[in-house]
Amino acid sequence: AHALPAAVAASAAARPATAREREAAREVERRSVDGIDLLEEARRFWRLPALVEARAAVYARPGRAPLPTMEWRQATNTRYSSGRCCGTSRSGVTIGADPVDAEVTVLHELVHAVTPREAHSDRYWARFYRAAREAWPDATITQPSKRVPGWAHHLRVAQAVRGRGGGLIAADGPFGNVGLAPMTAS
Repeated sequence: AHALPAAVAASAAARPATAREREAAREVERRSVDGIDLLEEARRFWRLPALVEARAAVYARPGRAPLPTMEWRQATNTRYSSGRCCGTSRSGVTIGADPVDAEVTVLHELVHAVTPREAHSDRYWARFYRAAREAWPDATITQPSKRVPGWAHHLRVAQAVRGRGGGLIAADGPFGNVGLAPMTAS
C-alpha cells in the first residue's frame, strides 16, 4: 500500500468525516471572521449584565430568554459589517472583513433586541455603551457628551476595542462637527 503524502493526510484528517459535520463546519465558517465565531460572541454578549438587566423589562422570563435567532451572511468587497434587528426574536448580521467591526455590530443588534421601540434613542446608546464596556473591560470606551450620528457611536467603540489612540475622527477634519473628542487607550 502506498502512503499518502503528509500534507494530504493531514488535510484529510482535519476535514469533518460526515455530511452533517461538513455542514456544521460550513455554518461556523459562514458566521466567522478571522477565526472568531460570531455566534459564540453573541452568546457571550447575551450574558452581559447590561443585557440581562434589560431583558427583565422585555421578557416574561428574562433569565430564560433565548438568544435571538441570528442570521449570518458574508459581505462581499467591504470591510464593514451591517445588521438588522427584527423585534426581540431575530437579528441578522452581514459580516465584513473587519473582525472588531463585526463584533461591535453583533453587540449593537443584541442591544436592539433588549431595547425594543427605542431605536437609537439616548436610552439605547446608554445601554449600548454599558454593554460595550462590559464586553471589552480592557478598552477605554466612553460615550460622547453630545449627540452624534449612529455610525460615529459604532466607530468610536470599534476604535476603543482596537486600542488605538489619537481620536476617531480628527477634530479639525471634515467630520469634526460630530463632537468626538480624541481618545487614548490606557
